[in-house]
Amino acid sequence: MARARPIDGFDPTAPLDEALRVVVRARFAEVLEQWRPAHVEEDPEALHDLRVAVRRVRSVLWAFRGENAGRRWRGAERALGRVFSGTNALRDADVLAERVGRLAEAAPAEAADGVAHAVARIDKARRRARVELRDALGPRRRAAAEKRVAALCEATEIVEAPAGAPPAAFGRWAPSRLTAVLGDAGALGEEVAVEPASTEKLHALRIRLKRIRYVAEVFEPDGPGPLAEAIDRLRAVQDALGEVRDLDVQMRFLLRVLRRAETGWLREAFRQAGARPDPAVLLDEVLREGEPPERDGLLWLLEQMAAAREAARQTAVAQLGGALAGARAALDGALGAFGGLDAAAPTSEPPVT
Repeated sequence: MARARPIDGFDPTAPLDEALRVVVRARFAEVLEQWRPAHVEEDPEALHDLRVAVRRVRSVLWAFRGENAGRRWRGAERALGRVFSGTNALRDADVLAERVGRLAEAAPAEAADGVAHAVARIDKARRRARVELRDALGPRRRAAAEKRVAALCEATEIVEAPAGAPPAAFGRWAPSRLTAVLGDAGALGEEVAVEPASTEKLHALRIRLKRIRYVAEVFEPDGPGPLAEAIDRLRAVQDALGEVRDLDVQMRFLLRVLRRAETGWLREAFRQAGARPDPAVLLDEVLREGEPPERDGLLWLLEQMAAAREAARQTAVAQLGGALAGARAALDGALGAFGGLDAAAPTSEPPVT
């Protein structure tokens, strides 16, 4: 699901509540369409499509959420958040398995034991995550998500406005929301361009780019249009930051594998030493000369990942400024009928939380 689906019936000049219902229902229909393939089929692409569909709904809810968002809004957000969180473990394991599989083809002979050990540990993690996914996407979780989203869309008012305030058009709310997140992303971009950039800031920047992208897609309800190029440039930066994020997660996994391998080797050395008449001699030899056979291969994998992470970070930083500038210009044009990105927010607008 690379691009968003068309949204039938979307009208940016319609009142906010009315347009939000159309958008949320259309995006949630994409979630339900991908649910069964992700739940039943062992296909990483199906799982990816479900995750993208959930992100699209959540991004719209985030962008138009006011600080007075009621119980229905919070319920929909939480239900979708639980669905997304439930897919994380298997998605991460699938991506790691794919990466290690590619690296294995170029691994030197001395890394063979470590790569094989990593593959076995990843396979175990995938089996465990598959079981967790069946629970996360089970009938009860789906029913809960459907109930919460339906309750939100059926509410008299989705976004509560001050009493007596005239209904603002969906398009009049968008400029201030998008301007805020563009500014936030730009500020974070300046920070991550300076070494050292923390993992948390890089991930936060990626989240903001996703929000810009998925909300921008709403304004092309018939499919790719004038915003397509800007969205593609944002996606390229987002992909590079996603690579950094994935490698952070994957390196932590392999570091745990390495620690267990070395601990297991020491445990075995002590066991053998304890069974010998002269354990001190054996233990001295083992500690001076021995090491777990998987060690070199695991370290080699970590070195390859560290280099790839730095390359992805540099790519993201190099492309970020141009992508944000292009997105700003394209969105300003798309929202021209509502005054562009510099338009003042409607007086009935509750602040974003």
